[in-house]
Amino acid sequence: MKIRICIITLFVILIFILNTVAHVPISAGENNSLETAIEVKEPTKSWAIYDEIHEPGESKYYKFTMEQGQRLKISLFVTKKGFNPGVVVMGKGLTSQGILPSGVEIPTGYNYIVFEGEKTNNREYEPFTPSSYYFTADVDITVNITDVYYIAVFDESNHGKVGIAIGFIETFSVNEWLLIPINAINIHIWEGQNIAVIIAPLILTIIIGIGILIWIRKKEHNLQLNNQALLGLFTAFLFIGSGLMILMQMIIALAGSSADNSVIITLIFGLLPILFGILLIRTSMRIVKELNKTNRAILLVIGIFGLIFWSGVIIGPVLTIISSLLPNTTTLKK
Repeated sequence: MKIRICIITLFVILIFILNTVAHVPISAGENNSLETAIEVKEPTKSWAIYDEIHEPGESKYYKFTMEQGQRLKISLFVTKKGFNPGVVVMGKGLTSQGILPSGVEIPTGYNYIVFEGEKTNNREYEPFTPSSYYFTADVDITVNITDVYYIAVFDESNHGKVGIAIGFIETFSVNEWLLIPINAINIHIWEGQNIAVIIAPLILTIIIGIGILIWIRKKEHNLQLNNQALLGLFTAFLFIGSGLMILMQMIIALAGSSADNSVIITLIFGLLPILFGILLIRTSMRIVKELNKTNRAILLVIGIFGLIFWSGVIIGPVLTIISSLLPNTTTLKK
């Protein structure tokens, strides 16, 4: 009962704070020219493009269609101090401002505004990934004609990983929301982390959990577990491990930045999978003889909410939902 109360409490808190800025991730490609510019659909929607400038003087291009009077908001963020890329906004209705970098292409008939990258000394915490970044340039203008606009991200003296946050309306499709756990892993790889380090909490939790299960079965000679119970315990380890992955990334991010209230969001997304996992363990130990309707309902609810709240790296919730629908199986004895 206490576990369920904790889960409900975290749900309520999350509902009130979930309007914090979040971005839908986009992976960049070979967008080194106007012709290969990445097209961003719905530029008022909040997107985050994860890109890289490979050498000084290289530019990365993006394009999007905007209507007259719409707000264009862009922020650049980087992973390393001393790399300060800027952005050039190009449009036919703009009035040219600033000195155009030598390596930036401008479409015929377009004007431009140059937003130079500024040096930043402090990393800002991002709660959803979680990560922390240096922010170098910020654009917030209103476009005056309906047309196709281009932006170029540049740095004439340095190179490195650069993220481009476009838009300000935080909305997600179902697919975008459910895939965030996988995208978060890809983002951490983009940041330069080793995949083995990223998933280490998950793998260690599974290994330790299986080891404890084997030890209990050896100690308790009369312990009986059916296939649903075993599957439930395995998915519980996935849930708990995914929560520990989030908490580990939170610690890594906070090591290079200062904490703020948004840390609460990360804590909730980290603690919920762990609480789900504990509830799964309790439920699994109750279905040693039969998977009744009540326990099936509990497994189904945990699976659905696990997907919604990024638990178990997608696999865990899917297996939990499947286990709630499986027919009863023969009890396994030691």
